[in-house]
Amino acid sequence: MAETAGKELLGTANWRLVLLVGLPFWVSAGAVHTFGLSVAPTGGRPVAVADATSLVAQHLVLTAIALLLYLLALAVGWPRRRRFAAALQHAVLLAAFAASVPPILLASQTALAFRMVTALDYLVTYVLGLSVILGVRAVLALREGEVARAEMQERGMRAHLYALRMQMNPHFAFNALNSIATLIDHDAPRARALLFSLSSLYQRTLQASRHEWHSLDEEFSIAREYLDVQKTRAAGKFHFEFVADDVTRQEQIPTLLLQPLVENAVLHGVTEDRQDLHIWVRAWRAGGLARPLRLGIEVGNSSNSLIPLRPNDRGLGLSNTEQRLASVYRGSASINCSCPDIGSYVVHLDLPVAI
Repeated sequence: MAETAGKELLGTANWRLVLLVGLPFWVSAGAVHTFGLSVAPTGGRPVAVADATSLVAQHLVLTAIALLLYLLALAVGWPRRRRFAAALQHAVLLAAFAASVPPILLASQTALAFRMVTALDYLVTYVLGLSVILGVRAVLALREGEVARAEMQERGMRAHLYALRMQMNPHFAFNALNSIATLIDHDAPRARALLFSLSSLYQRTLQASRHEWHSLDEEFSIAREYLDVQKTRAAGKFHFEFVADDVTRQEQIPTLLLQPLVENAVLHGVTEDRQDLHIWVRAWRAGGLARPLRLGIEVGNSSNSLIPLRPNDRGLGLSNTEQRLASVYRGSASINCSCPDIGSYVVHLDLPVAI
């Protein structure tokens, strides 16, 4: 325990805190204290210049003692498992400072009663200074905790992107390869096109997942290649479109944010009884002037048969997207689902514009 306290005492953070907070506090307190005593009557007479100089010297000595005891107090801290022992140690430090005050004040030529008041004033100054230092350290610790949590969220986001990159629906890859193997014998050009599309899709997904953000246009490109592969496998069973103006396409969004939603649109849209499936991704900017700019994105599908989902359903893709929005945008983004008619399902994202 003594070794740990010694390391804490010599820690750069404690020294910096004492010098940047404790020292200015005592310098300010000393200026006010010395000025007040230099104009106050003592024993029926004002304090002489020599006594004022002596007060300054006394304050400097007590400042040095207080700063050293502050370092010890920071080393002791308030550990949860030994609060009682820590309280005793802080009491000892306070007593040590109290014991150091009277001998130093003996050099003063002021009256005894005045020296007692001055000693009490120094004790109050010591406690206030320690409270200020501990308060600043608590604020810094809180801020460091927030930074640490943000770093953890960032690492979690990177892990999530890695999982997306590695996961990318293995069944999709297996099915695509099986489709290629089936097409080789009777439709080689189509099999070759499907193979190139699949290779390009995974290459772009790998490159994109190395970054946390990219443009909406890049996100559209990855989703379009994915849908191209699925459309080839489904023998043209559905068609899709991406709608956004050039300015909106340059907006930055989290990498692969839309991919789970696009996969859901295909997964829950392509069935044997759906001959006319339409998948769309639309984006637009809204707001401006008196309102902040927002980015709206809509991913939906529609067909001439029943969509077996309800707006309140939250599958894995929707749940992951919702959690990711909460982590990245910290409550400033939202996701909503709706069924405009019997054969359609729409997911709407409302995001702040990343300026």
